[in-house]
Amino acid sequence: MNLIHDHRLTYTSQLNGREGFCRVRLFEADGPGERDPVVILTEPPQGTDPGPSVTNAAETIVAAVVRRHSLPFSHTVFIQHHARGHAERLAGIPETFDLLTFELDVPAGVIHAAGRLPDQLRNLRCLPLDRPAVETLIGGRL
Repeated sequence: MNLIHDHRLTYTSQLNGREGFCRVRLFEADGPGERDPVVILTEPPQGTDPGPSVTNAAETIVAAVVRRHSLPFSHTVFIQHHARGHAERLAGIPETFDLLTFELDVPAGVIHAAGRLPDQLRNLRCLPLDRPAVETLIGGRL
């Protein structure tokens, strides 16, 4: 897979209106239909972002990424990454990865027509992954 986008996304929490940011990396296969796109959403190290966490704003972030990159929601893999800053490394706090899954209130084909993806995502689940599993998904080193 190829890294085709690497950017900072600023988002606003639907819960409290606070603004936060995360790093977005989008990986896509060489040919169409070979593998589902993989999006890695990296939470900034502790203390560097006063806004809502990626976990608390996942629906908003995923919706923004799907729209911005015209991704097929039902065929895109979303991974949350908690990076380690200098303080976390010194404290022995490991980085973590989670596969993000959601339930939809409507059929996947209706999502783009309705244009209201955040309201249609429900029941966020975070399934732990390790770095080797993520690197297998993207076909190389992260």
